[in-house]
Amino acid sequence: MTYRWRNMPQWIERTLQITDFVGEGIRRLLSCFSDFWKQGKAFPEPNRILIIRCDYIGDLLLTTPALLALRRRFPNAHITVLAQPAATPILRANPNIEEVISLLPVWLDRNQTLPYHDPKPLRRWLGIITWHWRCCKAAYEVGKQLRARQFDLAIDFRGDPRHALLMAAAKIPVRIGCANGGWAFLLTHPVPSNEDAHEIDRCLGIIQVLGADTEDRKPFLKCFREDELSVREKLRHQGVTDEDLLVVIHPSAGDRAREWNAKAWAKVADALIHGEEVKVVLNGTAGERPKIEAIKTYMREKAIDLCGQLTLSELISLLKRCDLLLTVNSGPMHIAAVLGTPMVVVWAASWRVQNWGPYGHNHIIIQKQVPCANCWLAKCPKPISCMDMIEPEEVIDAAIKKLQEIKAIKKGARKDE
Repeated sequence: MTYRWRNMPQWIERTLQITDFVGEGIRRLLSCFSDFWKQGKAFPEPNRILIIRCDYIGDLLLTTPALLALRRRFPNAHITVLAQPAATPILRANPNIEEVISLLPVWLDRNQTLPYHDPKPLRRWLGIITWHWRCCKAAYEVGKQLRARQFDLAIDFRGDPRHALLMAAAKIPVRIGCANGGWAFLLTHPVPSNEDAHEIDRCLGIIQVLGADTEDRKPFLKCFREDELSVREKLRHQGVTDEDLLVVIHPSAGDRAREWNAKAWAKVADALIHGEEVKVVLNGTAGERPKIEAIKTYMREKAIDLCGQLTLSELISLLKRCDLLLTVNSGPMHIAAVLGTPMVVVWAASWRVQNWGPYGHNHIIIQKQVPCANCWLAKCPKPISCMDMIEPEEVIDAAIKKLQEIKAIKKGARKDE
């Protein structure tokens, strides 16, 4: 089997192959005695559906077209989404779901220190075994807690073995997920995942097994008036008026391999403030404060620092208000794309644009082609990474091009008035 997790360590792939082989044999045996273990079985229209998407902000947002398709297929079903607390505002006022359960699984917590790089081999192996045992135990415990909700059908869009275990532990009779994600023997309807498709289309492809209409690809996102007013007030305190051209820089991503260096960001910000007469906002979470401070240290001009001062709902409103977003492959990139905000994206070759690129066309992506592309590594081991190869002048030129387009549009709008 070819797993959807690219470049996984060989020993993990071998372990999954062995457990898949043994598990499939046990599943076939158990299916002779219980419908719970039969695959491809017909099922009645579900009353209660569980969606598992405990990934990050962008992942959850790109799943919303699948939620729309699911709602249209089962208009009377009660749909619950299991999602990370930090990402749940993405689903605020989504008309296609009834409930959100917040869960930060230990295996998706970026604050966890993983044992893979321990220099001592014995301690590393013991740590890895203990780590995966903790993850599986946690998934099983969550599944047990969900049993009382009596879900009829569950869908895992990530394709994670631990999510398959969670669904089985919850005793959900119909379990749909990625066939090449590992532990497909725990699913009743394993669906081959198209790894060449964009994440929106990959998610839509998973629910095609339900006969859903998957034509509508646009993600759902809503801004709220109270958040827009809050952002406007915060900008006003920083001297920003409604007429000012506003550029937001969001330099952080989920891992270091996707991030650009602080000195380069500072050079871009200085050039735009000085040459294009724009206001620049530096944005990030409270935990990303060191990155923002590093950028400010290198800057000659003064930028507006909103790091750690915005909720996710307020960030959505800020990205709606701003004229241009400069960022990396990140959650805010996906938010801005759905809002139609122009963007320049500094893209790491470690992730394929065709899989995770922003929705729509109102953006410029700057990326270097390297032989080690699509590595999926969280930290580049090379002395010069694909991101280091991108020069500030390339980003400045792209940003100026976008700003000129924006200025021309605004000038035309004023003439029409």
